[in-house]
Amino acid sequence: MVYKVSDVENLMKGPIDARRFYNSEKAIVAKITLQPGAVLEKHSSKEFALLFVLNGRVEVEIGDNVYSLEKDSLIEFPENVLHSVANKTSEVAEVLVVKIK
Repeated sequence: MVYKVSDVENLMKGPIDARRFYNSEKAIVAKITLQPGAVLEKHSSKEFALLFVLNGRVEVEIGDNVYSLEKDSLIEFPENVLHSVANKTSEVAEVLVVKIK
């Protein structure tokens, strides 16, 4: 089966476009587009997750640590740990998030 980002609605409003285009008992996959200055505020997830930068640059905060990621970078989020994602640049950033159940 083929899953397309364009087939699902945006889950957020404003400068962040988040589209969960795959959801099964094994995993969730979402593409998130962050406009310049956009911040996905601190939150946690009950699943282990991976974030891959498709385009642009983002700043990721996990617990007390801050990481700068650029295109083709991957970072992991442990379950139940507060994290945030910010685009502090003047360019649009796109990331792919995979949550493993």
